[in-house]
Amino acid sequence: MVFHYQDTLKKISEFPEKSGVVYTKDSTSHRHAISHSDYVKNQRACTKNLRKKNTSEVYHFFKHNNGHPLTYKKERWYKDYFGIINELFRDYKSRFHTIVIHPNGDFFCMNYTDGNNKLLSDIAKGKRWEKHKNDFFEKLDYLNSIK
Repeated sequence: MVFHYQDTLKKISEFPEKSGVVYTKDSTSHRHAISHSDYVKNQRACTKNLRKKNTSEVYHFFKHNNGHPLTYKKERWYKDYFGIINELFRDYKSRFHTIVIHPNGDFFCMNYTDGNNKLLSDIAKGKRWEKHKNDFFEKLDYLNSIK
């Protein structure tokens, strides 16, 4: 099972007309702006990709809704009542937007803008789960050994 999670589901008029990179006035930092059509296209692509491979269902959750329709172009968004998903899986870290939950209760969180679609695909299919999990713990052990 795959969850996409976001704190606030913006109303359609709050999205920019075009996607692109927006720089601060001093050009020292930037953010990526995404249009509503691209936002929905990305949601649909992930859902379609995982369903096509018969690997997992995808559910889109939000904590606050600023007026976005709950159903739009065959995609559906669900309210995270009481912040349960956020509390259980995200530990209030806004960076993690994608949560993959296995039937045995193991779960994996990642930012869907990390661009590692192969990793997400493997984990959603349960493919090489132990290898990815062991890689993670090896890296964690290494980081904990640094003084």
